Amino acid sequence: MPPLAGEYWLTVAVILLTGHTVDAAMTYNFARKGHYPHGSAQPAAGQQPRLAGR
Repeated sequence: MPPLAGEYWLTVAVILLTGHTVDAAMTYNFARKGHYPHGSAQPAAGQQPRLAGR
């Protein structure tokens, strides 16, 4: 099997970077709203999320 072209690896890097950026932006946005889709990640009772009110 011949080695893959540099354009292939550049495309892979761009796709991974784009996916990571979108995921991070969505996570940050939902955390600011106090929405935690995984129950175990919620702050303890009586505590506000770190980014609340910002």
